[in-house]
Amino acid sequence: MEEISPSDKDAMEAIGRFRMLVWKKEGEVAEHLFPDGIWLDRLDPVARHWILKGQEGNILACARLTVHQTLDDNPDGYLWREANRTLPEPVANISKLVVDEKIRGRGIASQLNYIRIIAAKEMGCKSINVTASEANSRLLTSKHSFEDTGIRVTFPNRPTVEFRGLELIYPQ
Repeated sequence: MEEISPSDKDAMEAIGRFRMLVWKKEGEVAEHLFPDGIWLDRLDPVARHWILKGQEGNILACARLTVHQTLDDNPDGYLWREANRTLPEPVANISKLVVDEKIRGRGIASQLNYIRIIAAKEMGCKSINVTASEANSRLLTSKHSFEDTGIRVTFPNRPTVEFRGLELIYPQ
């Protein structure tokens, strides 16, 4: 695994194209929202990113971590507020986990989740929230002690996927 600086424009564009490629193959993207074929958003320039490259230098997996001083500035924080839930702050958000279908089932997603959980703690976060797909929800709850909040949501950019709100509160 390699951490990528968000200031590396070529790497970030490659990450954005990889996200689109994988999710488009799965039929899960509202393509009209990404006319250039690159899935990057307002948080990518301030996030931490990790990738796994193949032998040819192509991206095989990627994941993102953002840190937020309050739940209100967290991208999924509004869902917690609507559910009358709170989290200890600062709150990390893990998102944009993508693994090429050819290498799934080898523990890559778990490794990327573990890296982000450790990084968030080292950055002083007291909790993590995530809206995760069903597959990643199973990993996060079974291997990384996340709790399912009961929050369910679909997003306009991936309208065919139900995401589950999960949280992890670090022991104090």
